[in-house]
Amino acid sequence: MAGERKITLQPGSIFLAEDLTGKGHISRTIGKEDWISVAVNLASQ
Repeated sequence: MAGERKITLQPGSIFLAEDLTGKGHISRTIGKEDWISVAVNLASQ
């Protein structure tokens, strides 16, 4: 959800979540395809 909105990501999409507080994010797959997720912590300046 982005600001309480559902968004659909297509294969090859990138989702940048900049918020570091709050409830977090819920991710689900649609269908039976495998899904790979990578979380990278970016250093803030």
